[in-house]
Amino acid sequence: ADMTELMALKDELAVLGKKVSYTDMFIKIVGLALEKNPLLNASVEDGKLILYKSVNIGIGVGSEDGLLVPVIKNVEQKSLFQK
Repeated sequence: ADMTELMALKDELAVLGKKVSYTDMFIKIVGLALEKNPLLNASVEDGKLILYKSVNIGIGVGSEDGLLVPVIKNVEQKSLFQK
């Protein structure tokens, strides 16, 4: 993937004193994509398609105690700078 524009945006934000990681940016990008494509923000339960109103994204984080998966709720409603 060509990351040129994303890298430039990260640098511009850093100059403005806004520290964001690539992970922060990917979470926001995926959240917006899921909001625009609601069939991807869904699951199947008992043969029925369940569409979710909010976008919640879990990110796997390795630690000494094992894998942790914190969930960021309502990603589509948050700015890039909100945690």
